[in-house]
Amino acid sequence: MITLNLSVTVKSQDITIKQAELQYRNDLDILNLLCGITDTSTVSLAAPDISIQNVFDINTAPAMMQFKIDSLKNMNSKFIIDLQYKPKLDALLMRVLCPSVRKHST
Repeated sequence: MITLNLSVTVKSQDITIKQAELQYRNDLDILNLLCGITDTSTVSLAAPDISIQNVFDINTAPAMMQFKIDSLKNMNSKFIIDLQYKPKLDALLMRVLCPSVRKHST
């Protein structure tokens, strides 16, 4: 099934390339006609020598910086909640579990 899908996709892309080439030749002929150029010869250009260098680093991408900032904000909020509520919870538990400590201290 996958090879059939791949085959259909490749054929579709081949057809698209051929249609683009025909459209290019047609547009070029119309442009030549409008400009009064009667020369219909074509020139084949050599493929450019382009090397692709992938220097993209996902960790320094501007789009990822927002995720890092959001993660740091979430960690900070969690830490603040732990600091604010844990001592109060500990004090409440101490009052409930050990009421005698309070009576002796006064």
